[in-house]
Amino acid sequence: MAYVLNEKLLNEVLFNLSKKENTFIVGKKGFGKTFTLKYLSFIVPNSFFIPCTSPKQLLLLICSKANVCFKKSDSVSDLIQKAKNIDSILLIDDFDCFSKPAKKAIDSMKKACVVASGKNFKSEFLNLELKAFNDSELKIFFNNDSKLIFFAKNYSDCSAKSCKRIMDLKNKDLLNDNFNHYFPASKKFTVLNKNSVASVSNLLLMLRYVFYSKKEFSKGYAMSLIAYALRFVKIFF
Repeated sequence: MAYVLNEKLLNEVLFNLSKKENTFIVGKKGFGKTFTLKYLSFIVPNSFFIPCTSPKQLLLLICSKANVCFKKSDSVSDLIQKAKNIDSILLIDDFDCFSKPAKKAIDSMKKACVVASGKNFKSEFLNLELKAFNDSELKIFFNNDSKLIFFAKNYSDCSAKSCKRIMDLKNKDLLNDNFNHYFPASKKFTVLNKNSVASVSNLLLMLRYVFYSKKEFSKGYAMSLIAYALRFVKIFF
């Protein structure tokens, strides 16, 4: 059941992150652990989703995402030195499958905050148990929408964007209600609101005459087409 997010658990994870405390999500296969982590990677700034991998690939991935300079030829010890001061949120999927050297590499990153998942409780983390939803809970969760319930049970694409999309279909206010409460300083913005759509549309209509003057009519027509498309989209904002 990849596409059901436990909102209470999400709330607790965000609360732990706000206090810089490491969290471990415990649950059986198919209960939504990967979904939860990938959803967090989409909404929490400076967070990296990390699947099970080797120590070196783990460190290369973290350095790459944190924009830390490194060489692929660097040794694990070199990469540990470069990654140890990274102040990020590591979202580690299937923590149980990581080797001891990989876990040691993660532990060396003292400034990082970890949210990991697995099947067994871990004494070194704050443990949160993820339980399966029964059919009646699914009906409540998805407001009796049979299509969403089927999608949640059967869809297997756990990409971050898909995780975000299904939750937005379920509840558009979930992100704002939880995230803003625990990360009030974080600012989210809309790339194009109604006013900016109108401004861009008008600008494109003006630019078309520049192309017309150069006898580049196809580019001018393209500007017009995009401008009127934006005006059409604005109606549905």
